[in-house]
Amino acid sequence: MTDQADLFGDNLTQLRRVTREKSIEPSGTKCPVCDQRVHRSRRRLNQGMARILIAMHGEDRKKPRQWIHLNTMLANTFATIVGDGTKLRHWGLIEKHPTADPSEHGSNSSGLYRITGFGHQFVERGVKVHSHGFAFNQLFAIDENAPLVDIVWCLGKGFDYHELMRETGHFPP
Repeated sequence: MTDQADLFGDNLTQLRRVTREKSIEPSGTKCPVCDQRVHRSRRRLNQGMARILIAMHGEDRKKPRQWIHLNTMLANTFATIVGDGTKLRHWGLIEKHPTADPSEHGSNSSGLYRITGFGHQFVERGVKVHSHGFAFNQLFAIDENAPLVDIVWCLGKGFDYHELMRETGHFPP
């Protein structure tokens, strides 16, 4: 089978480069090949995501390696956008249940996730991750040029890391 790059050579490479560069603009761009609107969003590992991860860390300490229904856990902890929580998997901080049956729940996911060992290390400030990633057509890629940050940076001002961790039972009161 012939690769598209072989058929179009440097022209296709040039079109891809220009489209990728323009896709980061707020209004996006139009693909010069198929006329589809192309937009790539830069996403930050944010405060809500950090709080979700801390809550998952606490739940996992109570029942290790159990799958957590993210909607249910969030309803019992604090209100936030569940979609942000699911993005934690792109940083390797949580994992999606591998055998979830989408037909059972009427969606592409059962909503079951669990924190990874790497996620625990991040919560406990043992590792850092890149602060941003890019979302594009249901795909996500970490921005390798973004700075490495810890969970305290993600929480930002207004949240006491130690207080949140005490709530999980990780630190003594």
